[in-house]
Amino acid sequence: MKLCPKCTASPLPFVMIAVITGFIGFLNWLNLGLSDWGTWARVGTARAIALRSLDQS
Repeated sequence: MKLCPKCTASPLPFVMIAVITGFIGFLNWLNLGLSDWGTWARVGTARAIALRSLDQS
């Protein structure tokens, strides 16, 4: 991602964010997958967590 013609940004921060987000998503999926809730309750909870994490950044 280039913010200006003179700037050259490294893609490393974007890769790190993607890896961290993927790991957190995996933990979320693992926690909700092992719960006794119904399918729609798990989907709703996962969406709420994802929206909340987007709101904080």
